[in-house]
Amino acid sequence: MDEEQSVNINTMVKNLFYSLRKSHNGETPNMIIFSSKTVPCNIKGNIDSLYTVLLNILNQLIKHDKYLNELHISIEAPEEFLYKEIVTFKITNISIKKEIFLPNLQELLEDDLKKLDTTLEFTENMGGSIELKTLLGIEELGCRRHYRLPTKDYLNKNILLVVEENSLALSLTKMFKYFPMNVDICIKSYKDKWDLTKYDLVVVEDSLFNVKLHDLILESLKVSSMQFALMGYTDPYSEDDDSKLHTAYLEKPVTQDAVFKLLLSVF
Repeated sequence: MDEEQSVNINTMVKNLFYSLRKSHNGETPNMIIFSSKTVPCNIKGNIDSLYTVLLNILNQLIKHDKYLNELHISIEAPEEFLYKEIVTFKITNISIKKEIFLPNLQELLEDDLKKLDTTLEFTENMGGSIELKTLLGIEELGCRRHYRLPTKDYLNKNILLVVEENSLALSLTKMFKYFPMNVDICIKSYKDKWDLTKYDLVVVEDSLFNVKLHDLILESLKVSSMQFALMGYTDPYSEDDDSKLHTAYLEKPVTQDAVFKLLLSVF
């Protein structure tokens, strides 16, 4: 029997993305993570086999779908996570037919699937999904809230998200509301109806950070206590660059742990 390993689930998912980027020379679809609030931060189990299975699924999807723009990973766990429970990993919004790649994938991953004592299932849910259910343990027994802010002063802040796509907006909204926060969303571009000075934190995707928004944020920072975070894959500003406006950088793909650390840093 394989020895159990421990891992931060956020780190594992981000490492999946880094591995994909390396394999595909940086030409990788955006990864969007949807995680239920019951998913533990630190998990125990056969992590090597779990990682191998997930990585191969994602690689096969990229290989067979040349028009794939986003990889959607959904992670779900039971409401009562006591010791060892079934955690479900879903790769959703799959447009290609299962007959094209699923049989070869199952054959390729046969040994690792046996180690995990599970099988891959294809369902029509969420635009087409591959589901992997595996038994995982939790490091902190009896813990029901896996990301705990120090005091109630951190809670119920007003957050504005300025992002390009609906899927990322939905993922981020769920992550911020975990704490809970009050979230407003701008899709595609900033809209003048949103008064930036009314927000405790404004998060802007770097592709939407134009000159107009730069100047609006600069003026808002002068007259309010608003915090500004830029979001993307690589911060274009060096740490000691005096011209940057953001006090924090939210790196994609965004995880629940990254949002937690962002709130700690800006508040």
